[in-house]
Amino acid sequence: MRLTVDTLSVPGPSGRGDLLVGPTSFVAEPGEVTVVASDPGVPITALALALGGAVTLAAGSVDLWGSTDPRVLQKHVALVDVEGITAPEDALSVRAVVQEQLALARQGSRRRDVQRLLDAHDVRDHSLRWDHVPAGTRTDILLELATRRPATQVIVLAGPDRHGGEARDWYAAAQRTAADVFTVVVLCSADSATHIHASHTARTGAAA
Repeated sequence: MRLTVDTLSVPGPSGRGDLLVGPTSFVAEPGEVTVVASDPGVPITALALALGGAVTLAAGSVDLWGSTDPRVLQKHVALVDVEGITAPEDALSVRAVVQEQLALARQGSRRRDVQRLLDAHDVRDHSLRWDHVPAGTRTDILLELATRRPATQVIVLAGPDRHGGEARDWYAAAQRTAADVFTVVVLCSADSATHIHASHTARTGAAA
């Protein structure tokens, strides 16, 4: 599904006209990775929630294949690794993270299901803390789990560069996911967006 963002802005907490995300426009197509450069931290979180229909906009719209209904966005847009919202807790084991995410996706989440997925990503120590898993591997796992959620058409990956590691690793993971005909939007810092030389890029507007 095509995701069209037209001059979207997200209000700040004061309600006095300040913005967490300034006017932002882009079109994300199925089978492609669209990289959106933003200020890190709260602005990326706010933008991710806006794309997923989870916050009220100050202005503009988010259109998913002809619909701006937040309920449609909530159904079809998977928000991945949003700090403080959907990001797994660092202290959990990789086994616990995968088991929980499989259950949320209504997939088999028994021991053998978890083992099969982790083996596919070459993670042998299932007791390893989530924050000790290499950043690229973590992103790869989370993206695969997002594709298994019912009705997912669009995947928004929020701030993968905050974990360190090589930008090319998470970008390659996003490309592999898009190749399965998902619409993938990656929110990251301007520096990261510059380094990966993505084919489809956008930039958030200046926040007031």
